[in-house]
Amino acid sequence: MKTRLVTQSEFSGFNQFGPSHMNWAGRNSLAAHVVKGLEDSPSASALRAFGARVDEHSLLRLQIHSYELQPTNALLVAADRKVDVTYSRFVGRIEDEPTLFGAASLRGQAAQRLLDGPLSMPVASVTNVERIEEAMLLQSILAEINAGHLADIETLGFNVHYQLLIDDTAEFIRQMTYDASLKSLPTRSELEERRKHLQALMLGCIYRIQGLCPDPTDEHLELRTALLGPFAIQNDRITAYHRNNRKRGRPKALAPEIDPATGEFADDLDEPAPG
Repeated sequence: MKTRLVTQSEFSGFNQFGPSHMNWAGRNSLAAHVVKGLEDSPSASALRAFGARVDEHSLLRLQIHSYELQPTNALLVAADRKVDVTYSRFVGRIEDEPTLFGAASLRGQAAQRLLDGPLSMPVASVTNVERIEEAMLLQSILAEINAGHLADIETLGFNVHYQLLIDDTAEFIRQMTYDASLKSLPTRSELEERRKHLQALMLGCIYRIQGLCPDPTDEHLELRTALLGPFAIQNDRITAYHRNNRKRGRPKALAPEIDPATGEFADDLDEPAPG
């Protein structure tokens, strides 16, 4: 592995690492700890714990990717679309009530209570999210209506429309439960939050290592270069990737994963590798 001099202020600014960047840098830093006789140091222990967490995260990513490649359940897709339409129309009818009958009318007041309460979220915030999140939101909305707004539904004369929403939500959830893996796997947004947590753990490891070699001496420079060089090399590669994308007018995104053996991008920064 090539070396990279690491200054005292090296990591004042830091890119977002993907799991493979973290894995490569952590493994090579731990190997350098062993070479330097620091395998029993607190920083080496922190790196081992960090590496185990990264491995768990990488396995989870593979499971999610594998699940997403499975054929789509056509019945689930149909149930999802149907409940989206039903919910949108249900909310739309209630939004029309104050205009049609007047805000001060009984119907207008009943509609406003629903719109200020269980239906206060924008429709898109319910229908345009991950399916598991949509199912939870719809269940929560129905529970809130059942608990305190059935009289408002009665006042509006929307019992049939409300029952349709109940039935379509139930069918949507029933189709969801056919896939047990969907219950256990996190969503993509939840996976990204976990990656950010790993990034924080990685920075903690880096700062711990910096504590071993904080001085501007040649000896500490050599130790920093050995122990923190892998992180600096990956940071450089990700910086170059973003610079290359800016030149090509591409939006900034998380850098693609790397070859676990070489630590380099597979396509020489040209195109992102599959996530």
